Amino acid sequence: MKILITSDSHDNWDKLEKAVTQGNAAGCEAMLFAGDLMAPGGVKILEQFNGPVHFVLGNNEGELVGLTRFLDAGKNTTLHYNFGESTMNTEIDGLKFYMHHFPNIVRNAARTGDYDVCVYGHDHEYHSEVLENGTILLNPGAIKGQGSDTSTATCMIFDTTTKTAEKIVL
Repeated sequence: MKILITSDSHDNWDKLEKAVTQGNAAGCEAMLFAGDLMAPGGVKILEQFNGPVHFVLGNNEGELVGLTRFLDAGKNTTLHYNFGESTMNTEIDGLKFYMHHFPNIVRNAARTGDYDVCVYGHDHEYHSEVLENGTILLNPGAIKGQGSDTSTATCMIFDTTTKTAEKIVL
């Protein structure tokens, strides 16, 4: 199974739509979004994805009330929010996934060995690593790009069978 993994669009709707389109064309069956969508308008783009979209909040969600309402009402979007924290802890295609926006929180979860794949965003830097305990640690980079350089916009496609990530430059 292929999974589109994205983060940090920061209202860059053109790049987000391009990522969703590429994920659909590649046959991705699920999508993960690791925070910082920013506004409710982006949910309409997420809904263009052909499968379920798992979403955690970031630290730059500008319209939090509207965003959570749109995500809750979305036809294929699930906002993971438990006990005052936006963290995803779910199984997809037989693998245990953990997702949170912040790198340090995810790195700590990955070190436990309790998860197969741990995903984060926030720092806008693409990262793919297999830890000594076998946990796969992933950051898709940023849909927005790095700083003001939108030419560095990235996301990734993760294959649950081969357990590999492919970097997608948008």
